[in-house]
Amino acid sequence: MTKYIILFVGFLVSFASLSNAKLQTFTGTYAGVIADLGSTGITVDDTKTTPDTRYKLTGSTYNIGAIAGIGRAWQRFYLGFEAGVGYNGGNIKKNEAKLSQGFNFDIATRIGRPVHDAAIMPYLRFALTYQTMTFSTTSDYNFYTYGFQPGLGVEFIVDPTWRVRAEAAYNIGIHSTNLPAQYKIKSKPSSFVGRIGVTRKLSK
Repeated sequence: MTKYIILFVGFLVSFASLSNAKLQTFTGTYAGVIADLGSTGITVDDTKTTPDTRYKLTGSTYNIGAIAGIGRAWQRFYLGFEAGVGYNGGNIKKNEAKLSQGFNFDIATRIGRPVHDAAIMPYLRFALTYQTMTFSTTSDYNFYTYGFQPGLGVEFIVDPTWRVRAEAAYNIGIHSTNLPAQYKIKSKPSSFVGRIGVTRKLSK
């Protein structure tokens, strides 16, 4: 019994110290790693055939990457900016068609609200994205797409240096280019994304 009381008291002391440090921990520069799992879809028409052959591809993809950013927390408000780079793997296949994803980049802003007396911060994230992809039928065609990604997440302080985050987002492709003229993208690449990440504070 005494052991559990000591552990409980130790937890309270640690949590109190952590709560007092939360704003300082959310403030400053940071870097970390992220992992995504997404459900991606795209529709492409082959206009060389009569009638047009339509390829509708949906499936799961994953992404691993790195992020770096800077932010500032006030008593009830957080504002931050970050950039990320990653590699999106996994192939989506249907009959003879296949969609493969490659490197991706994004820049984002985060707006959050640190919760009073708790080492937690819900936030909104809005990113501009760039994604390289390969569409394959009888040959491989590399192309890229621009888009934006709104998301909702929550970040937790592990200690005054480390933080973890969980996030749900929707990636919307708004412009794709570099495919041969015979292929018309009817539904641009889009995906629901679930993300987890770990970041380390680097400076104030």
